[in-house]
Amino acid sequence: IHTTFTCEPEFLKEVRRIATEVGSGIHLHLEEGAYETMHALVKYRKLPIQLYEEIGFLGPDVLAAQCVHTRPEEVEIMRRRDVKVSHEPLSNCEVGGGIARVPEMLEAGLTVGLGTDGYVTDEFEVMRAAFLIHKGRLQDPTVMPADVVFEMATVNNAKALGMERVIGSIEPGKKADLILVDLKRPHLQPIYDLVNTLVYCARGSDVVTTIVDGRMIVRDGRLLTIDEEQVLEKAQEIARSLSPWEPYVQRYSKEYGVDPDLVRAIIYAESKGDPYRISKDGAIGLMQIMPSTANSLGFDNLLDPEENIKAGVMYIAWLVKNYGEEY
Repeated sequence: IHTTFTCEPEFLKEVRRIATEVGSGIHLHLEEGAYETMHALVKYRKLPIQLYEEIGFLGPDVLAAQCVHTRPEEVEIMRRRDVKVSHEPLSNCEVGGGIARVPEMLEAGLTVGLGTDGYVTDEFEVMRAAFLIHKGRLQDPTVMPADVVFEMATVNNAKALGMERVIGSIEPGKKADLILVDLKRPHLQPIYDLVNTLVYCARGSDVVTTIVDGRMIVRDGRLLTIDEEQVLEKAQEIARSLSPWEPYVQRYSKEYGVDPDLVRAIIYAESKGDPYRISKDGAIGLMQIMPSTANSLGFDNLLDPEENIKAGVMYIAWLVKNYGEEY
């Protein structure tokens, strides 16, 4: 599920019923930002965890991600109900949510694992962030030592998923989920303590072999199960198809005889990820250089986002054609 501000109590009760019936876990986002806390207090006169407790939702099969604004009284309820926590330090920073009180949660006895979320995909980066960020928050270099962080990324992650009997550590009877790390990299030398080195310095790109349940998935840094180049190309193709300006990039690049990738590069650079930022500027620019064309196409209405996107792309394609790559 998502949050208490997108899911009504009756819906949450039904989720709880189904999860209990089929024996599945429940994953949710909890107080990533201050909004959920304030929303619950205003609408229900309760904190989010207090609401979950009231409707009988909480249990050891619940995994709560983020928990940035979770208060001490909520942590105590979570401890009592054995709710698990997934800590996403980099994702929380990216959205400006804040820093979760993870050292305090660990001290209270909660199981806290480490997650990625969003564009953050390197678990080594997440470990390093968890190792560093709480030292800064608490102004204490002794909190979150490397061995604790490493345990969060391995054993605790397995516990958080309810799978500690089969994964999370290298033991007889557990699944053979293993990675091999190339330690002969300059940024990993010298090595005085292996766990410290992995948490302080290692990167996902240092992993050369990945084995999942005894099956080798990556060998010498090369994926064995899929055509990586083909997947990357397909992902780029899908990403472009989702862009509001892509149909116009193809149309006007062809019309003006310019490289569509160059047009895209300029759009991304100028827009800084916001399609409507370049759109309005483009519509204005188009009317300045080709007022009759702009008016005939209906680009004189700067309040129409769709038309602005079209105008913005057309304007950039025109600039590329007339001023070349130096633009």
